[in-house]
Amino acid sequence: MVLVCLVLSAGCGSDDGQTTSLSGKAKGMNVVVIVADTLRADRLSTYGYDRRTSPQLDELAKTGVRFDNAFVQCNFSGGSYASIFSGLYPFNHGVRDHPMNLEDALPTLAESFKAEGYTTFGRHSHRLLVKKWNYNQGFDDYEIRPSGPAAVQDTVQFLKRVGDEPFFAFLQFMDPHFPYRPPGEFRTVFGKAPEGFEQRHLEKARNHQLVMFGYELLGFEPEDRPYFESLYDGEILYTDAMMGKVVETLQSQGLLENTLIVFTSDHGESMGEHGTMFNHDSTLYDEILRVPLVLSSPKLFPEGRVIEELVREIDIFPSLVDLIGAKKERVDGKSVLSILDGEKEGRLAFAEGRPLDGSRVKLREAGIKASGMDPIPHYRMRVPGNEGKWRSVRDATHKLIFVPGVDQPHWELYDLTQDPGEQKNLFGQIAGENEKKLMKDLMAWIDEDPGGGSVVLDEASKEALIKLGYMAEEDE
Repeated sequence: MVLVCLVLSAGCGSDDGQTTSLSGKAKGMNVVVIVADTLRADRLSTYGYDRRTSPQLDELAKTGVRFDNAFVQCNFSGGSYASIFSGLYPFNHGVRDHPMNLEDALPTLAESFKAEGYTTFGRHSHRLLVKKWNYNQGFDDYEIRPSGPAAVQDTVQFLKRVGDEPFFAFLQFMDPHFPYRPPGEFRTVFGKAPEGFEQRHLEKARNHQLVMFGYELLGFEPEDRPYFESLYDGEILYTDAMMGKVVETLQSQGLLENTLIVFTSDHGESMGEHGTMFNHDSTLYDEILRVPLVLSSPKLFPEGRVIEELVREIDIFPSLVDLIGAKKERVDGKSVLSILDGEKEGRLAFAEGRPLDGSRVKLREAGIKASGMDPIPHYRMRVPGNEGKWRSVRDATHKLIFVPGVDQPHWELYDLTQDPGEQKNLFGQIAGENEKKLMKDLMAWIDEDPGGGSVVLDEASKEALIKLGYMAEEDE
């Protein structure tokens, strides 16, 4: 099915062969891709956060490009990393849940570099990215390490022995993921634990599912939440420090000047903004979808730039291939180099959620039985399989979210210029040409999904959408 989609999908947005001022400019340069798991952009000082959580990234951005509006296409790790590695939407690379296999037939980022004569190296600390699931394809040396420091140490040793041949390195940090356990001084750098916190944490936070959906029901104190957040920030600072060791080694080995560093994340994290705590795979709001993206190179980007244009994680693959002048594969993403040349393109960012997790069905049943309350709010995660995935589309100003329902779909529309926190659902209140276009774009994108999930509207839903102005009768 994946192979058919690569050839036939109308949604594929591969580059049209256009040449930009930066095309091929990184040919022969080293490339290091660093992905910090579960890292939302707005918690980085690089992106204006009031705590200095990312001093190393702050410095990298001074000789680089910071994309302020970068969005992932999937809210869980397996699918998101697959999109980074392939430049494809989840329904085209096939990783719709995790763990799932990354298909051999898919050209990957590492394979593209290897074909250009690069030595390829990868280290990670994520149990879902292991060789068993085929994420190692294209790497000469690819291993999991149980902790960030071990992965960094391996990377440092690789950099010291790599020699003069160009290399592609992938380094993944797991630390910002729940449970937040920053080591040593990083544990208290942004705040001290409230009285009794450790005991409450041990007793109540063992089960991530319970914390995600039943935080208040578990009896955590009000002061516990900001401390949880300070631990998350401590994890970010720790991750930033580990990245700094890699940059320091590049500098000491005389490699930094000829190296392009890419920093990003696979998704963000909720902090209670929309009813879930310390969770990411249940919604498609911007605390989940908006991630950092920095490209740093003193040779390519001598002065820091900030780009406001919307870009996607699927754009990373074609951008790097474009920079080194390699063969362009058929992908859904598009190189960002045209944006760096000043073009205004108005890209759309589509995203999908994770299917219903069976453990959450049991959690809901147990929660309702024990307390009479549903710990998973209202319409969330009701329909199993790909048909039940949340889907969304956003442009520079608005986001439309589609949530399949057991009885009828649920829709949400947000004006991101007036309501960046996505708190006021405007669906049914406005239906101008832009909103109608988003509806058509999202429904068309969902209909491309060969694995299920087409928008099937009953007559009542169709009539409601027509009455609200989101559909015309000929759109039925």
